[in-house]
Amino acid sequence: MNRINFKLFILILIFLNICGVLQISGQEIIVDNKHPGQKEVPSKNNRIESIQNEFIKIIVNNGPEDLGRFAVETVGGDPQNPGDNNNSLIFGRPIPWTSYTTVWIDGEAYVFGGINRKIEKRAGKKVSFGEVIYHEVTADRIITECAFGKIQVVQELYFARNPITRVRDMASVSYSIKNEGEKDTKVGIRIMLDTKLGANDGAPFRIGDKAITSEIKFLKKDLFDYWQTFDNLTSPNIIAQGILKLAENGVNPPDRMCLVNWGTLADNPWEFDYEEGRSFIRLGEFEKDTALALYWDPVLVSKGDSFSVKTLYGLGGITLSPGSLSLGITAPAEMYSTSKKEILIMGYILNSGGFDSRDTVVSIGLPEGFKVVNGKTLYDLEVLFSGESRQIPVKVILDNPSAGMKKIQLKVTSATLDKNETYRQINILSPPTIKAQLILPPEKIITYNEYFDAIVALENHSTGQIDDVYTRIKLDKNLSLPDFEIPRKIISTLEPGQKKNIDWKVKVKNKNAVENNLGVEVKSSVTASKKYSEYLKIKTPAPVVRLIPSKENLKVNDYFYLMLQVDNAKAFHNTDISIDYDGELVEDLRQSPEFWLRKDDQISRISHQPDKISLSQINNDQEKSILKICKFHFKALKKGRLDFLIRKNEEVIKKLTLTIN
Repeated sequence: MNRINFKLFILILIFLNICGVLQISGQEIIVDNKHPGQKEVPSKNNRIESIQNEFIKIIVNNGPEDLGRFAVETVGGDPQNPGDNNNSLIFGRPIPWTSYTTVWIDGEAYVFGGINRKIEKRAGKKVSFGEVIYHEVTADRIITECAFGKIQVVQELYFARNPITRVRDMASVSYSIKNEGEKDTKVGIRIMLDTKLGANDGAPFRIGDKAITSEIKFLKKDLFDYWQTFDNLTSPNIIAQGILKLAENGVNPPDRMCLVNWGTLADNPWEFDYEEGRSFIRLGEFEKDTALALYWDPVLVSKGDSFSVKTLYGLGGITLSPGSLSLGITAPAEMYSTSKKEILIMGYILNSGGFDSRDTVVSIGLPEGFKVVNGKTLYDLEVLFSGESRQIPVKVILDNPSAGMKKIQLKVTSATLDKNETYRQINILSPPTIKAQLILPPEKIITYNEYFDAIVALENHSTGQIDDVYTRIKLDKNLSLPDFEIPRKIISTLEPGQKKNIDWKVKVKNKNAVENNLGVEVKSSVTASKKYSEYLKIKTPAPVVRLIPSKENLKVNDYFYLMLQVDNAKAFHNTDISIDYDGELVEDLRQSPEFWLRKDDQISRISHQPDKISLSQINNDQEKSILKICKFHFKALKKGRLDFLIRKNEEVIKKLTLTIN
C-alpha cells in the first residue's frame, strides 16, 4: 500500500470512528461517544445479555465490571412509527454503564451492581458498591441480586404492559429490599435513568402542562401518572414514556423526581446541589445530556421485613394529527366501567404553521360518563406564537359510562391558521368478574398428619385483562400451613378467558376435628373481595393389624419371631386381639414387648394358652401412626403349612401363612 493510499485508509477509519460506526471482522459495533473520555469498546472481559420482544429490548451488562447496569432499546418500536426501530431509549451502546441505582443505607450511599471505575473516575472520589451474589437471565426477565452487608436487594427487569398502548412495550425496573440483619435499618432507593431518544439526547421531558428543558424537581404531590418525552409533534423521532403511578401493577410514585443533566447525577450517587433552571448541558460541553432520578426516601426496615419499588419506562402512545396547528392526544387504552381511579388525558398542541396563531381555542370533548376532576375542557390560548407548543392535562373519573369504544376529541381553532382535530379511543369494559372455585381432595377425606392440596381455580370472565389477582388462604385452628408455604399469593396478570390455579399444601393438626373450615379470599385491583369456603372432613382410617415374620422360609428346629404391628394406629384403643396357630407345628417360647407396653404396665394383658396368644384391652397413647407392640418367639417343630390367624373380637381379620420344610 503506497503512502497516499495509507493516509486515505487512516482518514476513513477516523471518519468511521467519529460517526460512531466501526466495522470489525464483519461485525458492526455501535459505539456511542456521548460521554467524552469514556469511549466504549467491546473486550473479552465485558459482555452483555438481553431479552427482547417485537417492541423493545432490555440489555444488561454481565461484567465483570458494571454487572447489572442496564439499557433499553427499541426493536420494532411503535408499529405506527417505522422510524423508531432499533434506537436507544436509555443510553448504553454497546455496553450499558451510565444508568445506575443507588441504595442508601443508614446514611451511606452504595451503587447497585458490579464495580464501576468509570463513575469513580468521573466523580473523582471513592464510590461504595455492594457484592453481586446472584445473576440470572431467563426467557422473559433478568434478575440480579446484590448484598450490602445484611441488606439484600434484588433487581428485576422484565417487559410490562403499557396502559396507554396495552402491549408489552415497556420495561419494568423493580427492586426488592430485605433486611436480613438483626437490627432495624434505614434504606432508600434512587433509580437514575440516562434517557436518550435515538440520536437525540436533549428532547424535553413533558410532565403535566410543562415541557421541561432545564433542571427541575417534583415532589410526590406534584407528580402525574406518567411523563413523556419526544422531540417534536409533527413527526417525532421516538416517543418515550415513564409510568410513575399504576397501583394495579405495583407502581407507586417516588417521593421525588429530579430532572438533571447526566453528569451531575453520575458524579453524586445520592444527593446533589440542586439548582432549578440549570441547563441540561454539562459544564464544559455543548450538547444537552438529559437524565432523571427517582427517589424513594429512606424508611426504617425492621429485622426480616422487606419493601419494593418499581417504575416503568418504554414507548409512549400518542395519537397525532399534523397540520399548521399540530395536535397530539394520549390516554389509557381501556378502563373498566367500575374503575374509580383518575384517568389522565394529555393534549399537545404545536404551532407549526410558520406564523403566529391568533384567537387560539383548544377544546377537549369527552364522552358521556366522563367527569372532569382536575383541569378543564376549554382553553383560550389567545396567541400561540410560531413554533410554540402547549400541553393540556385533564384528569377525569368515570361516572357510570356504558361499555364500548368511546372517543375523546381534541380540537383547536384559530383566526389565522386552519383548524385541526384528532381523536383518541378508549375502550370502556364491562365490570370485570373473576370466577373462582375452591377445590379440596376427593370426598374431602384425608389421613391424619398428611398434606393435602387446597386449590383455587381462577378464570377471568371479562373482556379485559385483570392485574394483580390477590388470594389469601384462611384456616381454622385444626389446620396449618407448612413452613415452606405462604398464605398470600398473587397472579400478576389474568388475561381475558384465561384460567390459572393457585395451590397450597395444607396440613391437619388435630386428629379429633371431624370437620374443618377452609376459606380463600380473592380480589384484584378492579374486583371487590369475595370469599369462598369449604368444609374438610377428616376421617382417620381404621387400624390395620399385621404379623411380620423375622423369616419366611423355615426349616425344622429354626427359631423365628413374629412382630405384632398396627398401621394407622391413631384409632387403636382398648382393643382385644388374639393370635391362633397350630401348637403341634411350633412351640411358643417367649415374648419381647415394646418399651412403651412395659412402661404403661400393659404386659399383664398378654396371655399365652396352647395354640393361642391373647391381648386384652391394649391401649395406644403413643400418638404414632405405626405402632409396634410385641415380638412373639417360636421354634419350628414339624414340617407343614403353618397358619397364624389374627382375630379381633373373635372375628378373623388377617391370616399369615408360613411353610416349614
